[in-house]
Amino acid sequence: MAPSAISTSTSGTKNTNAAKPTTPIPPLEEAGLLSKLEAPLADVPGIARAFEVIYHNLALTASDQFLPTPIRALPTGEEKGRFLVLDLGGTNLRVAVVWLYGGDGLRVCAQGSWGIPEHLKSGAAEVLFRWVVDRIGDVVGEYLGDVGSEERERILSEGMELGVTFSFPMEYVLLFLFSVLF
Repeated sequence: MAPSAISTSTSGTKNTNAAKPTTPIPPLEEAGLLSKLEAPLADVPGIARAFEVIYHNLALTASDQFLPTPIRALPTGEEKGRFLVLDLGGTNLRVAVVWLYGGDGLRVCAQGSWGIPEHLKSGAAEVLFRWVVDRIGDVVGEYLGDVGSEERERILSEGMELGVTFSFPMEYVLLFLFSVLF
């Protein structure tokens, strides 16, 4: 079933069952839009900072711009300590325990990566998230097996801060090398 498009007739009424928009949208290249998306490399950090300010302000003040989230604070880049990291993409799940050194890098302590089975992608959400929880348990269990009893007790009593991302599909070749899948 083709998605319906919304178009406006000459009388100004909306037709919600039109097969195509009344004005075809040209490809980005033909419309000259791609060249407007280019930026000199030197401008990229400033652009990123501007986006950060915009999204920070939206996250703090907007009531209808984002889905409800349990996020309590935005990252600063200066975080230090042990964190649990979860990356759930369209094709893969990645879980890691990392130590962050406040802007001075990180150390990956334990990690795992799994392809998401097709039956989990189309099944009940509860089944998918039970599988995700089990994979988190695999990685945390590996980490707990490698640390001393004091660290193990601290984790078991206090838990770990969690960072979550839902990513674009990409194939990781190495920790910092990947290919985006189209």
